[in-house]
Amino acid sequence: VDGQEALEKSLQSMPDAVLLDWNMPVKSGIEFLRELRASPGGDEPVVVFCTTENDLEHIQEAITAGANEYIMKPFDSEIIQAKFDQVGLIYIGLRHLRLHTLSERSPQSSGEAITWKKRPTIRLTRF
Repeated sequence: VDGQEALEKSLQSMPDAVLLDWNMPVKSGIEFLRELRASPGGDEPVVVFCTTENDLEHIQEAITAGANEYIMKPFDSEIIQAKFDQVGLIYIGLRHLRLHTLSERSPQSSGEAITWKKRPTIRLTRF
């Protein structure tokens, strides 16, 4: 899924959280984030950037645009759990994540936005 489609789906049903890649087709992750944050209700989702872009300028740009946290690839389950804990999300593991996604690619795949709800039952959606 590309960044434009992810934004459209997010605006239709605002997620509680988004795991976002910087390098997405059609609309980059940073463009997605800026448009999400400028939209009604777009200030509510927790946004965690997950990307290979690891220089200070990219990290600063993402945080300034409204990202809550930043994860640099590659990462493992311990890193993602720690980051999710920092932003108040419950981590249920990559195996469980795959059960609720639309595709079988891992969240470390490039060009993806993953959203999920922080409600009592977490249902993950991969665009």
